[in-house]
Amino acid sequence: MRFKLRTVLICFAFLCISFSVSAQSAEYLPSGGGTLSLIGEKGFKKTSVSGKSAVIIGDSAAAVFNVGDDMIFGNAERKKVTVSVTYLDEGGGFFYLTYDSFSGAKEYSDFEEIIGTQTVKTRSFTLYDAKFANSVSGGDFSVTMPKRKYTTVADAYYKPLKVLNVSVEISDESCPVTVSATTKSPGNIFFDGDVRAFDVSFENKFSVDADVNVKYEATGIDGSVVFAKTDVLSFSAGGKEEVNIPVGVKKYGVYTFNVYLTDNGGNDIGSYSYKFSVCPAANYEGYDSQIGICPHFNWGRECDNGTYIIKNAGIDHIREGYNWATFEWKKGYYDEKPAMKNYLDAAEKYGIDVLALAAYGNTLYSPKVEDPSNYDIPNTNDYRTAYANYVYNMLDKNRGRIKVVEIWNEPDIPGFNKNNATPEDCARLVKAVYDRIHTDFPDVEICAFALANAYNSKGLEWLEKAVKTDTDGDGEYDLYKYCDGISVHHYIGDVKRISTDGEKLKTLLANYGFADKKLYHTEFGYTETIRSNGKWVYRGEEKQASFLVKYASTLRAKKAGDLFFIYDFSNDGPAENQPEQNFGLVEGAMADVPYAAKPALIAIANMNRVIGDCEAGEVVCDGNDLAVYKFTKDTGEKTGYVMFSENGSGVYNLYVTDEKVIFYDMYGNEILFGFDGEKYTVDVGTNPVYAVVYTPRDECKMYLENGRIVVNGTFSFGDAGEKIGAKVFDKNGQLVYLNQLELSDENTVNFSFSAKNGEEYTILLGMKSRTSVYVTSAEGKGKAKISIEKNGGEIGDLFSLASAESISICAEIFDRAVDNFTVAAAAYKNGALCEARLINKNDMAFDGRRYTLEIASDTFKDADTAGFYIFNSADTIMPIDKGIKLVKTKQGGFSAY
Repeated sequence: MRFKLRTVLICFAFLCISFSVSAQSAEYLPSGGGTLSLIGEKGFKKTSVSGKSAVIIGDSAAAVFNVGDDMIFGNAERKKVTVSVTYLDEGGGFFYLTYDSFSGAKEYSDFEEIIGTQTVKTRSFTLYDAKFANSVSGGDFSVTMPKRKYTTVADAYYKPLKVLNVSVEISDESCPVTVSATTKSPGNIFFDGDVRAFDVSFENKFSVDADVNVKYEATGIDGSVVFAKTDVLSFSAGGKEEVNIPVGVKKYGVYTFNVYLTDNGGNDIGSYSYKFSVCPAANYEGYDSQIGICPHFNWGRECDNGTYIIKNAGIDHIREGYNWATFEWKKGYYDEKPAMKNYLDAAEKYGIDVLALAAYGNTLYSPKVEDPSNYDIPNTNDYRTAYANYVYNMLDKNRGRIKVVEIWNEPDIPGFNKNNATPEDCARLVKAVYDRIHTDFPDVEICAFALANAYNSKGLEWLEKAVKTDTDGDGEYDLYKYCDGISVHHYIGDVKRISTDGEKLKTLLANYGFADKKLYHTEFGYTETIRSNGKWVYRGEEKQASFLVKYASTLRAKKAGDLFFIYDFSNDGPAENQPEQNFGLVEGAMADVPYAAKPALIAIANMNRVIGDCEAGEVVCDGNDLAVYKFTKDTGEKTGYVMFSENGSGVYNLYVTDEKVIFYDMYGNEILFGFDGEKYTVDVGTNPVYAVVYTPRDECKMYLENGRIVVNGTFSFGDAGEKIGAKVFDKNGQLVYLNQLELSDENTVNFSFSAKNGEEYTILLGMKSRTSVYVTSAEGKGKAKISIEKNGGEIGDLFSLASAESISICAEIFDRAVDNFTVAAAAYKNGALCEARLINKNDMAFDGRRYTLEIASDTFKDADTAGFYIFNSADTIMPIDKGIKLVKTKQGGFSAY
């Protein structure tokens, strides 16, 4: 990069520094003769690559390089430095650069992946803050090729790095201004309602004034620019400035926020990138998405921000370890470590249910004390008793904070069963835990075993031996008596196997008493990278997102179990070519932006937004060309469809009447399909798409705020500008609020009234086509609703109630503790009852949301007053609701009050 003299005169007029005309460079050659030195070179082996000498760097030993102090030492002018490494791409893994920066030894944020192409490559690292004062183990920078032992595959394909050349170029451009950018959102994830902006901090590190040109840019995952802004900033010596930059991104997805600095000559003097995302919020209070996740917070990872992200993505459960060996480090002494306490605190804070994995062994009790891995399964009476005591004390220290305890992890594979414990040993371990905890913790569920091979014959053989064990010696299989369910794992790339292998699993369990027990899928996942045919295959983040949605929605639609846990929350490492490190929905804790969203998080959050508040699921069609799943909310007003085609060429016709339909892509962005007046024609590809069908309804949401109950009403059948009469009564029948309101363009109405502690209020809303009554507590929690809807006409003081063809009585109970009720419809004349009907809940039609019954309108033809009420039962006459009264007016109509 050429240096422009004019830039020197403008930016450094006050500095007594001389500049060379061109950049300086240094080079390390394994064959010798270079001007860049490898410290301790004699300790490194040499080899040959295509006839050229190469130095071998590996087994996590850092190769430290030093630039001559006469070329650079301290870099007071803050010149830009570029380090380039030429290497043979063979095997697998990654290498990274650590350099001497002005803030100390610093790892370059982007590691170089080794993917085994058997070609010679060069990777360049541009450093804007290099100090190079020999502070990295006596040198200026180091190259490290770590040996990761996460999987046997990684070990098998790991090869030390063969480096043919290392070079350093010291540019003539100086970088006086540093940049940092942050947001107020964990992981830079902007959920619905969050302010989508970066706070960008600049600091002039020079003792003279400096001017810089700034370009802010947001790019999509495909590199397209979705937002751009430029600015010119002037700094005094040592000056600082902070700028708030709204990113202006509306579509859901994963993005990068870039800040580029140039000098007055247009030269690059700084480039900074920060991942961010825009994500649907799917935190439905009062509903269970059935989706959980394995976050590994017990490993010491940050959990408060992580749990916040998990909850807002609509994930309602976490599966987390509670390590025995660290909890009981001395016999009989139980000490909860901060990592375990912290994640339980965070789960309680955000309302997430905890499934605690009780694992693993403990060398204080294991006969095989020489094995420090603690993967010996307790298989003696004493060892089982000690394990059961550990589980008891774990629950005792966390009463009410753990919903499910899982007994062991993957005992059917050697990696977690070092002492070859039998399936029968594992069954007896479950019984030992049940005997110890059930009396004191009857509400805590016990599940076993986190079976690794749940979807193959080997795993089912192991499971059958376990579930048919006679644990109490009476000659009968009995494991089902001592646990609440079974937990399983499966990592398969075919959603069809959920039907085939999943049914085999459920059939086996039903044969041994588990038909009515829980089935928890505590691990399933999809990594970005696999090893196939001797090569690393990068499948990509979008494919991961697509698969997880298809798999999770299939599990739910086919009712494959009760809870489904994605493995895992965050990446376990930085290398994209390490399969075990790339299961996460978000980036790892070691990333530049810890917990930055990957596309998978956006996709799962959107799935939960669409179907997370829906309880009933069913398969509409199921084939390679088209899969359609239908999920309906228990209140009936919303139905979500998940659609995808494994071969990428599906078409689905969605028939509707007067419902409102919105289509979404995999990430939650609205999309359009053709409508012919009767049906939508939906083109379906490999990535899931959604349809959300809203059945028109009236709905009121109430909540307490600053001593007032706020009422937000939506009236789908109303017209914008339509008048609504609002009345509120206390429990003594006194009117406390009266107003005439008007429907907005969005068919909503809002008002509030003052609330007293312990009071109960009846809210009556009357409009042309219906009259509704809601009952709410002083905390704004609804109890019940009754409404009268006139079919073919209007209700209230405009037209006669008796003129309708029929009347629909609609009842809804918000208090799920009320399992039965009776509706009363009564006609009065001159204060005397002239006709009454008592209607039992079972005689009314239920659409998943409300109970409805049509009655003839001539019931009220001679009446001057009509009354409608809900009671707990006709025997006790205890009203759930205050009811509705319609009084005949002089004009012959009825007025609601």
